[in-house]
Amino acid sequence: MRRADDQDGVWPEHLPALERFLAVDTQWCVEVGMRGAFWVGLDYGACESGLRLAGFAPDPELWAEVRLIEDGAKQELNGR
Repeated sequence: MRRADDQDGVWPEHLPALERFLAVDTQWCVEVGMRGAFWVGLDYGACESGLRLAGFAPDPELWAEVRLIEDGAKQELNGR
């Protein structure tokens, strides 16, 4: 179901979480073995530092949204 004001892109209410995810999207933990790379998830310690350095104050609700984005990205990266 599409909203009347829906356009391609990010809905405004999701932008703060996406901005935070993109600020730390290089902080992945990746395991490499005989079967190739497996994306484990974000390094949360590095993410906390990265978010602070990017000027984002801690926000548990937004962090929960970042983790949802992480989960979707992880599934795509791991081919699931």
